Amino acid sequence: MLSRWLTRSRSRGGGDDADFVSIESSEEKTVEITDLTPETSYKLTAIAYNADQRPSNPATATFTTPEKPTTPDPDKATISIEEVKATYNSVTFTLKTANAARFGYKVDVPDGTAELTFVNGSEGGTYTTDNLEAATDYQITAVAYDENGQAADPVTHAFKTEALPTGPAVVSIEEVATTHSSIRFTLKLDNAVRIAYKVDVPDGTAEMTVVEKPQQSTFLVGSLQAETDYVLTVVAYNGKDEPSEPATHSFTTPAYTAFARIDAVATAHGIYLKADVDTGKFPLYFLKIFDPDLTESSADFEEHFKVDSREQFIHYLEVASLTAGLKTASFEEWNKTLLSTRSQQVLLYAAPVVRQGVDVVCEDYGEIIEIPLTIPARDELGAGQAAVTLGEPQVAGKELEIALTKQDGVVSYYAGYATKSDVEAAGTPEQFVQAGLDAKTYDYDITADFQGTWKTDRLSPGSEYYFFSFAYDAEGKLGPLQYKEFHTEAAGTDYDTSLTVDIALKTASLSLIHISEPTRP
Repeated sequence: MLSRWLTRSRSRGGGDDADFVSIESSEEKTVEITDLTPETSYKLTAIAYNADQRPSNPATATFTTPEKPTTPDPDKATISIEEVKATYNSVTFTLKTANAARFGYKVDVPDGTAELTFVNGSEGGTYTTDNLEAATDYQITAVAYDENGQAADPVTHAFKTEALPTGPAVVSIEEVATTHSSIRFTLKLDNAVRIAYKVDVPDGTAEMTVVEKPQQSTFLVGSLQAETDYVLTVVAYNGKDEPSEPATHSFTTPAYTAFARIDAVATAHGIYLKADVDTGKFPLYFLKIFDPDLTESSADFEEHFKVDSREQFIHYLEVASLTAGLKTASFEEWNKTLLSTRSQQVLLYAAPVVRQGVDVVCEDYGEIIEIPLTIPARDELGAGQAAVTLGEPQVAGKELEIALTKQDGVVSYYAGYATKSDVEAAGTPEQFVQAGLDAKTYDYDITADFQGTWKTDRLSPGSEYYFFSFAYDAEGKLGPLQYKEFHTEAAGTDYDTSLTVDIALKTASLSLIHISEPTRP
């Protein structure tokens, strides 16, 4: 009967023998040896002893420990290429990422030198690469980076583009939308590697526009004439350069849409505008002014404005928004933009626009209105007859109330007051107001906001004033000055000012002076 085992293990080539381990057992025994080194060869030796302590012959065995298993890093950036679909000239694929701060991809021939296209963000997406060669081997390469800039192992996917379609090319015109100056159309294509199209008058000689490897199906042709007959012709070609049967569509461009009537008047301080607009069709429009004395670039508006067939890049004046709250299609507005002091001749442009996403465009939506204007050197009182007449001033303490009456033909006006001392320092009331006109110090009210009563509560006690008004007519001429003299009474002092503060209760009370008015005779 066995009474004990001796076992030992040592690495091969590891030097001195390891010590034997004694195991007391008379039966079969499973022994686990720990703390071994990965990827290392070992020799195991075992000796058995009987009850008399006589040893058996040694039994040996050799083995090699496996590689140390790697634990995936849950925070490591990863990327995969999925859902690859190739045509003869393009490939579409989906990139899925995890823990990525950014990633990059490229489509190139094997061993090619194309550079990665980088995308910031943690989410992948679906991407398309066009303009590939038919029947050619390509490889998609993608790599992801974590927030520390550490790159994951690149992943690749090999594919081959399809051969050029050799079946009969077919084209049809599916959708058509026309304006007075353009046509937008959508094509349905089959086996088409190239298309050619033209828009021409019947029996015309316009040349075809050729599109190689068409990636889109919708096309726009502009610069057409209003109220004109045209024919759209489209031909498709297959991989053998064999043409399809032509697809044609005859149409007539509509007339210009009269979107608005614009009346404009130039004054020395600004431009008066009145517009009648179809707010349902054109909720927005551009108003722009070309000023020869202004040289600032208007590049931000270059693509949004077109006059006839030539682009006019002009100084931005104003974008007016006609809101749903506007009850009529007419409005009046003074432009407060400072014109060049040297300007004499300016040209005002008005164009209807619509909003497309974040852009505002005016392509093909109506007739553009051009209005030449002459800026007068100065606005002179009495050049016209427009007037806002004044009632008698009603004064009570610091308050003034005066009735205003707008005469026919008034398009804009000013109403306000000044101290008598300031007026007399300039000479007459007319001289005082004319000086303010020349200095462009007045803000004007439009007749759409006309109020029949003018009020203020900011007068000073014991002071003399002039109240005055003047108005512009539809020709920009300034009418005669209207004015009234008035004064306020001196203030009384029946009550004193007192102020008490309760700190503990965190409250305060304030009593103000009560100004008593002397009894008027």
